[in-house]
Amino acid sequence: MSDRSHLFVPGDDEDAIESAKQSGTDAIIVDLEDTVLKSAKASARHTTVRTVEEWSADDPTLYVRVNGLDTEFVMADVEALIDCAAVPEAIVVPDVRSATEVQIVTDKLDSASSDIGLVPLIERPEAVFRVHEIAGASERTIMLAFGSVDFRMNIGMSALDSNADVYLPRYLISMAASAVGCRALDTVFLDRENDAGLRAETKEARQIGFDGKMAIAESQIPNVNEGFAPTERELDRARRLVDAFEAADAGVVYFEGTFVDRPVVEEQRRLLDHGAE
Repeated sequence: MSDRSHLFVPGDDEDAIESAKQSGTDAIIVDLEDTVLKSAKASARHTTVRTVEEWSADDPTLYVRVNGLDTEFVMADVEALIDCAAVPEAIVVPDVRSATEVQIVTDKLDSASSDIGLVPLIERPEAVFRVHEIAGASERTIMLAFGSVDFRMNIGMSALDSNADVYLPRYLISMAASAVGCRALDTVFLDRENDAGLRAETKEARQIGFDGKMAIAESQIPNVNEGFAPTERELDRARRLVDAFEAADAGVVYFEGTFVDRPVVEEQRRLLDHGAE
């Protein structure tokens, strides 16, 4: 099963990192960017290096969000992670605007023969228009992520509204990820008290092809994980559909009012495999 929940934790908060490990999240994004004050960047980097090196195979999947490519901190962040005795699954690169920017980080990792992957974070309208190029810019890219908060502010929208009105960029990012064969990670949901809203948005993310969702609070993890898991109703329907197709021994079957052929059956088999994980 691919990681569903990805919890942001400040890179300079060791207690929060330890707590996050016990939260049930599938992945943790240790953050060196927005959640760390400029005056604390160096100490957060040092703490993050120690965190990476002490990470256990039993812990959630580890990602590190570095500072933006337009900052003075980013190359020091990347170099510190390259030099770690252990490495994170991937570096989350914020505010990626073009394929060229992905290549800059790729070249740095290639020159060190590093095993670290990349997750470009799409946060600007120009990046959305170039998202297929960004997705295919590097073989190191394992996932595309959408940052709706900065995206909204960059086009003059309120950062605090729901994500229903940024459906189009979410869909385009999901499509681009699918086109190049990487995963897609949906944006955060800011209202940590609105469980119903989070559940609805997570369900929508799954429906439009996202594989997981970022989170800002441990309390959001159960709803995100549940939202990306197939329901018992879906699994029951999938079992009946597969059984009906196999019993018919034909290329197409008529199942509960719908014509179903082999590609649909294979998709339902994958759903059953997902439910068994």
